[in-house]
Amino acid sequence: MSWKRIFYVLVILVVAGISALSGVLAGGFAVYQAVRQSLPAARPLQLVPAAVSTSITSPAPVVQIDTTQIETTITKAVSQVGPAVVTVVGTVPGR
Repeated sequence: MSWKRIFYVLVILVVAGISALSGVLAGGFAVYQAVRQSLPAARPLQLVPAAVSTSITSPAPVVQIDTTQIETTITKAVSQVGPAVVTVVGTVPGR
């Protein structure tokens, strides 16, 4: 390789790197501005003492959901059709 070709490749790599970094900076700035504008203005926090409950509460009831017996239209159609095997036979002309 000649020095001109090496220099040309290096210049292209530097320009590509600068372009990539400027794209990252511009995209990051655009997202930052969009998020900043969509958030509501920050309000000062007011410290409110938490209410202390002295009563003893029972634990929340446990809800158990059994999802193994779901009957949908798809499962009904599959059970009616049953297993199926499809064989595709193709012929190539000239063989």
